[in-house]
Amino acid sequence: MKRIPAGIALLLSFVAAATFGKVAGVDPQVWPDVSAQEKQEPQHKLIEFQMALLKHGPNYSALGMPKNLKSEHVAYVLSLFESDKAVIAGPLGDRGEIAGIYVLRAKSKEEARAWVDGDPAVKTGFFNAEMHPWWSEDVMKKPSAP
Repeated sequence: MKRIPAGIALLLSFVAAATFGKVAGVDPQVWPDVSAQEKQEPQHKLIEFQMALLKHGPNYSALGMPKNLKSEHVAYVLSLFESDKAVIAGPLGDRGEIAGIYVLRAKSKEEARAWVDGDPAVKTGFFNAEMHPWWSEDVMKKPSAP
């Protein structure tokens, strides 16, 4: 069995002590390398979004959405993005019961429901929308222009 050279053992001891000190919240007088940012608790702010699960409606067809309805649906989805109403939208790829989702930045569930009900694919019954409140940090912001 090989022995660890004394210098490497000392270095490993120092690294372990420094790591433990930061994790354990040791007094900054003892460990002056602990920055103020590391000592502060992270600030989290959750906001409520509205999520719509688009499920197969009574007029759904496994053959796909009619071409004219698909173009109207896609245009509507894009308009929700452009108006900052939708932060996430898109189809699911597993061809399961849930065909797609919307995550909407709405003031109320009623407002979000009205936006989803305005989707031509929902209006025609190709999709039904199941609404759910969804909490997340507001990490889905559009980048600001330079």
